[in-house]
Amino acid sequence: MICICAKSENNLTISDIMILAYAEKFTATQDKFQAFWKDKYSVYDVPEQIRKLCSGGFIAENDGKYKLTELGCHELKLNDYVVYFHKTTTPFPGLINVWWLNEKLYDYPNIKYRDLIWGELNQLSIDASERAAKWGLYGSYIQCRKAMGVFLIEEGRFYTDAIGLLAEAAYYELNKCVPSITSSVEIADIRDICKNDLSIKYFKKIVKATKSTMDELYTDILFNLHRCLLSDGFISNVNLAELIASETFGKKEMADEVYYKIKEKLDEKYRGGGANQNV
Repeated sequence: MICICAKSENNLTISDIMILAYAEKFTATQDKFQAFWKDKYSVYDVPEQIRKLCSGGFIAENDGKYKLTELGCHELKLNDYVVYFHKTTTPFPGLINVWWLNEKLYDYPNIKYRDLIWGELNQLSIDASERAAKWGLYGSYIQCRKAMGVFLIEEGRFYTDAIGLLAEAAYYELNKCVPSITSSVEIADIRDICKNDLSIKYFKKIVKATKSTMDELYTDILFNLHRCLLSDGFISNVNLAELIASETFGKKEMADEVYYKIKEKLDEKYRGGGANQNV
């Protein structure tokens, strides 16, 4: 993959910035490198790129080891968005990536990169909500809301907003995707399907950061789901809040009560009884 990018104030590319980020982990005799250098950054000769950055005064070599110079540190700090995108686990929609942000920062150099990302996520979410309302296509909307929730968790603040975004994503994921199952399934299968959509690992991060109790998490989820009302909803706001809270706190029996209700609905649908009522 070859991507065109705007260069930094010292004429460095995205791949150059990544080399700076990893420079002090390399050695002069190293001849094997991770696949991402070629696959993600189109760097086919890492040692040659290191030598180029040494010549430019960004990296210094001493006894076979590399160290960033003051100039190299400055460049890395100035372009920390590159390393952010390399490390982040936020499930961004496909169009939001390091190459997109590089272009945005070139056009809007005085706006913080996280503000640019949030603005784009917000606009994508608005566009996706219109498609969902018009055509019932929720995939992009779910992805945007989940990404926004995880992005806020990264910020280490606005946890209540993050809860709302993740809970909303789970609501539409379960109500639009679980009912598509067309055959009878076991509780264990339903649990696996639902837990993947509930984003439990992210709710656990929120609980750890906020020291919330199970009741507090349940209340926050339910409050934030007040606007989620599908006429053909498969799982109610109350049951979803119960499910997320119980799974987050490891209350298996409580969660299984909701899973059994979902199974009953699926079995009813499988037998031809329909699935138009909230559990």
